[in-house]
Amino acid sequence: MSPEDDRLQRVRAANESREDLTTEKEKAEEEATKAALKARFEKGEIDGARYNKELVALTVPEEKTERPQAAAPKKKTWIILIGFIILSTIPAIVYIYGRFSFQNSLTAEGIENYYDDYSPSLDREPIQIEVDGRENGTYKGREIGVTYRYYYDITAVVASVKDYWGLGDYDTLVPRDVCLVWGGLVDALHRGTANFKQSGRFCNPIIDGQEYNNLDISEVRGVFGNKMLALHEFSNNHIIPSSTEIRSQVFGLKKGDKVRLSGYLVTVRYGGIQLVSSSTRSDFGDGACEVFYVTKVDKL
Repeated sequence: MSPEDDRLQRVRAANESREDLTTEKEKAEEEATKAALKARFEKGEIDGARYNKELVALTVPEEKTERPQAAAPKKKTWIILIGFIILSTIPAIVYIYGRFSFQNSLTAEGIENYYDDYSPSLDREPIQIEVDGRENGTYKGREIGVTYRYYYDITAVVASVKDYWGLGDYDTLVPRDVCLVWGGLVDALHRGTANFKQSGRFCNPIIDGQEYNNLDISEVRGVFGNKMLALHEFSNNHIIPSSTEIRSQVFGLKKGDKVRLSGYLVTVRYGGIQLVSSSTRSDFGDGACEVFYVTKVDKL
């Protein structure tokens, strides 16, 4: 055996000897403590319950007791959880993109625009001038075909607004309807004798607390005409914004705002629907609303 091996063997033996001495010392101290505890019990200084509790603590010290550890989540569980989170967010992402993204390749190039020929006025009927033009393109990622029928310019007060939040063709194309009043109905709106309620793509007047729907408006038109409250002085407008900026401005409108909107009354083929604008303010029922492709918004 080499001197080095001999030295290592002696060091190992010394270490083992020290470990044995430490173990013997601990055992001796434990036995002495147990004997003292038993003596206290026999003298009646502690009762049996406390004696047993302290004896167990000596036999199985808390610091030496192995505590069970919570099992780590299995990798498969994490994968399932992450997959569930991703799948649950997909519908929300699709909805947000479809609702708030905006692309429009329509330009209305070459279609007459008479905006500079008129000044805003609440006292006159909307300006409506026949034009002629057709255009195909894409709108919010879908094919669209538009026939521009009239240049349309209206100065009015917002009587009511209603938003449509679906992802169908109609709601995608026309996200907001705006009910507008002008002429004598402006004063009635301000006084509170005339109000308007939007539902199901219609706008119904409420005069002196009584609501009139699109089927019975005609029978009261003459009566309120005599009171200078002509019910043809309002319109429900299916707004098609022409740009992101116009869309933001239209969505910023609220009841009571005085506004000038200009653009075109159109016939639109979009996805599975076709919308044809009304061309008169005196009609009622289905087809009486203005399908309004808005190119300019001015709050007054």
